Amino acid sequence: MKALVVNGSPRITRSITYRILCPLLEGMQAAGAETELIHLGQLTIHHCRGCLRCLTKTPAQCVQKDDMTGLLTKMAEADYIVYGTPLYACTMSGLMKDFVDRSMPLVGPRLLSGGDMDSRSNRFGRLGKIFLVSTCSSADHEHFASLVSTFKQIAAEYGSEYVGDILRPFSGPMASVELQELFQPYYSLVRQAGEQIIRQGHIDAALQADLQRDLFRMDKARMHDLTKAHWLIKLQETEH
Repeated sequence: MKALVVNGSPRITRSITYRILCPLLEGMQAAGAETELIHLGQLTIHHCRGCLRCLTKTPAQCVQKDDMTGLLTKMAEADYIVYGTPLYACTMSGLMKDFVDRSMPLVGPRLLSGGDMDSRSNRFGRLGKIFLVSTCSSADHEHFASLVSTFKQIAAEYGSEYVGDILRPFSGPMASVELQELFQPYYSLVRQAGEQIIRQGHIDAALQADLQRDLFRMDKARMHDLTKAHWLIKLQETEH
């Protein structure tokens, strides 16, 4: 069992996304999976040109020669692909969007035709199952709705399967090194999730409910007030 874990945060190992991906990887490894973590922020992946040559003149291959070439092979070999991205403007980061756009050679004309064409339309076969990890500073899970919808659609169009997600709102405090001990119980739940994904193909309902619980015991109004206060301080810092 192979799992390719893709970190789409430009902050790389300083990111909150990375803090969550690490215990998830540990859980997958504990369940016997062969894992690889890719930081898109350390690679050169150009924007998709929209030329569609990967569907015609160079089937299943992009005409651009950059780090995406090797990633396509890794994706094709993976049983699971974990997409980790902070929430940017209601969707994925720019790094992750380029990665997704450049995955087009994996599926070929099938994506444009709305269904399977023939064996030539996808030399790699079915794409690995998709799991999503995302973080945002807002206190509300509803902010992830468009992102989740996008990845579910990607799974459907790519002939894959969306097997679940870990969504962490109000994640700002997790960036603090000094507060890491406070989040160890949550990281333990994430490790359990990694194990369950590999062992049973999904996260069970009880664990999913625990993962979705607020990190702090306070109502949403208080969370919103703290978020506003944080940004007011940041704005004041820029004025001096």
